Amino acid sequence: MKSGDFTFGVVSPAGPTPPEVFDAGVAGLQKLGFGVKVFPHARGNCGYLSAPAKERAADLISAWSDPEVDGILCARGGFGSAHILPLLPWERMKKRQLPLLGFSDVTALHLAMDRMGAGRPITAPMLKFIPDLDADSLDAFLAALEKRDGEFDGVETLAGTGVFSGRPLAGNLTVTASLLGTPYFPDPSGRVLVLEEVGEPLYRIDRMLTQLEQAGVFAACAGVVFGEFTEGNFTSAELRELLFRVMERSCTSAVIKYPFGHELPFRSIDFTATLAVRNGKIARLFA
Repeated sequence: MKSGDFTFGVVSPAGPTPPEVFDAGVAGLQKLGFGVKVFPHARGNCGYLSAPAKERAADLISAWSDPEVDGILCARGGFGSAHILPLLPWERMKKRQLPLLGFSDVTALHLAMDRMGAGRPITAPMLKFIPDLDADSLDAFLAALEKRDGEFDGVETLAGTGVFSGRPLAGNLTVTASLLGTPYFPDPSGRVLVLEEVGEPLYRIDRMLTQLEQAGVFAACAGVVFGEFTEGNFTSAELRELLFRVMERSCTSAVIKYPFGHELPFRSIDFTATLAVRNGKIARLFA
């Protein structure tokens, strides 16, 4: 894939983006050679939301239906993606396997897309991160779009054998836990759960992990990959002990130290790939 042959539709399904940050992101995409089409409410600001839910949903639907758009890039996370899930025409969206890129609050869209069988969810840096991408993060971003096999060497076994594989369910821990019990949570059976978090104290992380554990998510999945848990005012040893305790109780194999979270570097993850974890390595494989 040549970036010059690819146009991103930019939407804001959750929070607003400062104008200077938005403009820098668009310029960064164009510098990389991508076409950019900004949808009407993407630059909006409505408190902690970019726009009312109907307008945010309308932008996403318009981008999805636009033949000039090859993929959708979300401007930022924050909160609000869950608002638009009941407003989306899922049956119509199934007809186009469009990549939708983002992370954090965009997890709500990604999990719902997976559940409904619509599009290609890809966890990837959002518009605000584009100007600051390092070489590895940019390569992972492009590799996900191009469905290119690859490998990351550097994870550590936390619990179990550290050997497992499956298609990923990747996203933010808070948003993932919040979708439990809704029609938008996918079946985790045989999947590789990839989780990250930012700004949450240890007891809240414990609360959300316990919720997933007691809902049977960890027991059902093939294994868990833990990304970055940042800005939480705890030590790495305290976090590791908590993660180990939950995984041991669930009898779930898990690895840690995958570069996935609210800081760069960021290894983009395509839900349609297979993640194979073995010997401290994670291979990304496309059929």
